[in-house]
Amino acid sequence: MSSPPIGYAIVGASRFAAFCLEAYRDVPGLRPVGVASRSPAHARRFASEHGLRAHPNVASLLADPDVGLVHVASTPDRHPADAIAALRRHRHVLCEKPLAITPAAAERMLDTAQHHDTTLGINFMMRHGPLWAPVQQLLQSGILGAPLRADVLNCAGDDGLPADHWFWDERRSGGILVEHGVHFFDLLGSWLGPGRVAHSYTLTRPGTGQVDQAGAEVHHEGPLTAGHYHGFHQSRHLDRQQVRIVCERGELVLHGWVADRIELRAVLPEADLRRLHALLPTADAEVVRRLEGDERLGSQRTGRTPVDAVVRLRWASPHDQQQVYATALADLMRDLLAGIADRAHTPRVSAADGLAALRLAASASVRPDANAA
Repeated sequence: MSSPPIGYAIVGASRFAAFCLEAYRDVPGLRPVGVASRSPAHARRFASEHGLRAHPNVASLLADPDVGLVHVASTPDRHPADAIAALRRHRHVLCEKPLAITPAAAERMLDTAQHHDTTLGINFMMRHGPLWAPVQQLLQSGILGAPLRADVLNCAGDDGLPADHWFWDERRSGGILVEHGVHFFDLLGSWLGPGRVAHSYTLTRPGTGQVDQAGAEVHHEGPLTAGHYHGFHQSRHLDRQQVRIVCERGELVLHGWVADRIELRAVLPEADLRRLHALLPTADAEVVRRLEGDERLGSQRTGRTPVDAVVRLRWASPHDQQQVYATALADLMRDLLAGIADRAHTPRVSAADGLAALRLAASASVRPDANAA
């Protein structure tokens, strides 16, 4: 006999909240029941539009016995208070990134979940995108040799971020690398292993106090470095993201907020060419050039191991970015619900991963003058 659906409520009556509700519409075992907002009027309007019960605050929402899972989508500075209140009332929690704006606050969230035997998840939906698992398998397979360098280029639109938006207030958002960079710290960490920040920087928009560019250099396991650049300064029509990973025998480039397109170029022996086809069977792959004689000798770094061909591979999702994003959200929710129903189930991403990414982001966000004292 199957368990009854778990009652889902969201904290935050935003367009993103509406997007989540639509993404979760067909997720089995989930029943949307309520919404809370710091603006009661927003909560009432949102509830009316989506067939939910409106609550003027989190305390009211948690008094509803139908609520079993709380999606904390308030501003980052509010995440700890909202999540801990829910966890103490034995409600499971899905928290938006970042878990908090400081690692200490995030640690309290994890401790509370453990003490009350409740599930705390984080919305790192990038790990549920269509390319996360194939890239992980590709890197682990050794087909491309060892990873040597990675670069994140995130040129984000700022059309919806007026000067008074909470995003620009580091007391509420934590700053770009905390509020936004945690996604990519987690993504690369999931593929390349734990990292540590070597150095970082921020740049302020001329004539304002707004930090609209931030970056960091991260050292991962082995002789591997990763550069992270985030800029919020583009028209929404030019919003774009790229992750490039350079390996000993080639490189791969991912495109999209939730990566929905990949390009790969490599030199491979015949056996690894077949393995590559098996990992990405629906990709458009071609042999650019067959190698003969001395051309077959690989790089000095790889011991001149023979290779047989220069290959190029391309794959793109048949769906638009919004659909890819929604599908990733729904898959993450299914995974979270599986962990709630069966504690032996290990979700693909956990609150511990959220804490690890936040620690990197917080380390990268320390300003040079903060250490002067």
